[in-house]
Amino acid sequence: MTKGGDKMNHSTVRNIITKGFSKIVKGISEDYELKYSDEKIKEIAQSPEFQDSIIQIMKGLNNGKN
Repeated sequence: MTKGGDKMNHSTVRNIITKGFSKIVKGISEDYELKYSDEKIKEIAQSPEFQDSIIQIMKGLNNGKN
């Protein structure tokens, strides 16, 4: 985004990250037929434990392709 001329400050990055993780939480919750509110989805998406878990999964998937 910065190369395209958009400013990238900490709050912008945080909002983009939260939006992405929220999509993951929403998808998982729908798969398990859980009815979380938007506020609960955002809370889960912002939790360090959830984010670390997703990062670890992604690292594991990436390592399996090497």
